[in-house]
Amino acid sequence: MLLVLDFTEARLSGVDFTKADLFDTVFRGADLHASNFTNASCGRTVFSGAKLRGACFAGARLGGTRFDGADLRDVDFAGSQMHGVDFRGADLRGARMPGDAKDSQHDATTRWPKGYSP
Repeated sequence: MLLVLDFTEARLSGVDFTKADLFDTVFRGADLHASNFTNASCGRTVFSGAKLRGACFAGARLGGTRFDGADLRDVDFAGSQMHGVDFRGADLRGARMPGDAKDSQHDATTRWPKGYSP
């Protein structure tokens, strides 16, 4: 049996998801500001339109993760592993990015941290 957790529109600000296995979890439109995803496994996790300002994804595994349209201002992605991440329409101003997010999806509406170029 396949279990998919769905937290669409949930209010989860400040929650500690450290080392959590969140594969295929849906956080669409959720309020997750200042939440901690340090070393979490977020493969194919959906954060579309989520409010994640000030969250921490340091060391997280982000394969195929969707952040399209999300508020990612001041998020810490240091040391995270990004592969095929969707940042279309996301606001990443002030975010701390890993050294390599080259295969990420983005568009003209994606707002990057000052001085960062994917």
